[in-house]
Amino acid sequence: MTSNSTRESPKIFLCYAREDFERVHDLYTLLKSLGLRPWLDKVNIQGGELWEVAIENAIATCDFFIATFSSLSVKDPASPNVNIDLRSTICREDRRTASFLFQ
Repeated sequence: MTSNSTRESPKIFLCYAREDFERVHDLYTLLKSLGLRPWLDKVNIQGGELWEVAIENAIATCDFFIATFSSLSVKDPASPNVNIDLRSTICREDRRTASFLFQ
């Protein structure tokens, strides 16, 4: 049996548009300070790692998926990375998802 002190904290994938990186990085920092394991591409993808593969693996192994939106990001309906990430997570029925709107 695993005790709460040795159990890994949830892994949280942060989905965002480039325009919102600073705000999402603040959210990343907050989640990390709370002892959670947020995943953010610009922080967690290592040099030489294939970007698309790293994102797909992070989505496949996350416990929670947080999609963030802002007035800037929703103006560009062609934001391909957010759309790909959202489609990937919708395929998993056991994933807990949340959305945040930055103003």
